[in-house]
Amino acid sequence: MTRPLSYSHCGSVLRASRFVIGCCSFFFLLITAVTSQAVERAQWRNHSGKKLDTFDISLDDPPVSRWKEVMEARIDEFHTTMDWIVDHVVPPEMLPKLTTALDLLGDIWPKPEYRQEIAGIARVTGREEGLVLLLNLVYELSAGCTSIVAQDSVDGSVWHGRNLDFDIPHLQDLAVNVRFFLSKDRKEENRVLVYEGTTYAGYIGLLTGVKPGAFSLSQDQRDTEHGSVWENLLEFLLSKGKARAYPFLFRDIFETAYNYNEAIQVLRDTPTIAPAYAILAGTQPGEGAVISRDREKAVDVWTLSEQEWFLVETNDDHWKPPKDNRREAAKTNMRRYHPSNMNADALWWVMNQHPTLNELTTYTAVMNAQQGFYDAVLQNEETQSRIGSVTVTIMFHYTFLGYLFSHCCCSQNAFDRCSFLSSSVSSVEGAATATTKFV
Repeated sequence: MTRPLSYSHCGSVLRASRFVIGCCSFFFLLITAVTSQAVERAQWRNHSGKKLDTFDISLDDPPVSRWKEVMEARIDEFHTTMDWIVDHVVPPEMLPKLTTALDLLGDIWPKPEYRQEIAGIARVTGREEGLVLLLNLVYELSAGCTSIVAQDSVDGSVWHGRNLDFDIPHLQDLAVNVRFFLSKDRKEENRVLVYEGTTYAGYIGLLTGVKPGAFSLSQDQRDTEHGSVWENLLEFLLSKGKARAYPFLFRDIFETAYNYNEAIQVLRDTPTIAPAYAILAGTQPGEGAVISRDREKAVDVWTLSEQEWFLVETNDDHWKPPKDNRREAAKTNMRRYHPSNMNADALWWVMNQHPTLNELTTYTAVMNAQQGFYDAVLQNEETQSRIGSVTVTIMFHYTFLGYLFSHCCCSQNAFDRCSFLSSSVSSVEGAATATTKFV
């Protein structure tokens, strides 16, 4: 039979417990620091999320069939998202009217082939064409984003980072990378990459993309009093196609603009159906801009300069105080770098720091038009849970250990608890039983 501990033994245990708690505190802080740094490095080196599936789209193919492969690969996810939009955005009486409105547009579309692409998506999925059109205008409903352009002084190129945040459920499941090809003789072996970017299955435009050797482009929502999805749709209809929807405008720019200067002119002067920020980066030093737009024209063009080697745009006018902490957090993280060490890894790190990366972020992209570089990854809550789980696990073990010692050795009933503990730890099962009783 195990002898109970004496009071002198208990005093020794008390002193030993203080020492152990002190050691535990030290090692907890050390492990937490090392682990958090390791997780942080792994987070941005692994680009935080998983690689997006990539689909090739031939601009030589008939428009009605261009998105067939994409939609067949994401048809279940597409229906889930569209059901949510129907339940939360579209009044039931509006559904038939959307298709009627689409038919009334006739040939006033800026490019009739976009109408055909939407028709092709509707055909594959069995959804109304008007509803697919609404998906292409829904960006202004509830989006948030962060875009950054930054000068690289080593090779003179401009890096462009982008996080796109959306609070529509399951939208991450629709995110895909797309590469648009074209050939002069319509022979596949002679096709060339025109531009590439990230979009959502069913959304025929690009809110993020790069034209290698020319420019990169992203769009951020601009919060105004008159920018709802229904106002955007009404503007699109009443303007008879003269006011451009961003998914179609960006496609046009990627296909027709040859350089940064041509792109910025179109973005500055073309009427659009919604206010927005267009973030543009070129291939030469200083070619980086944030174009703040209302529906008619640009209200401000903010460019890189010697005084400002990087620009951060979220969803507020840069000349006004921000409404949340994303802008200032991104600027603080960017100041850890310099044009001489700005590169893909540095920008990945910035884009993957909270709150720039948050629970609403659907994907992160980093691009460089001069280098022809484009990389994008999926983001969702799993990224945050992976980071938090390590710290939570360590915290749990440390808290439990502190709880065990404080309740076993440091309370008024220390002697009784120490006696109980000494008689219980003779086996793992006994220790587990003792722990359960303390808890």
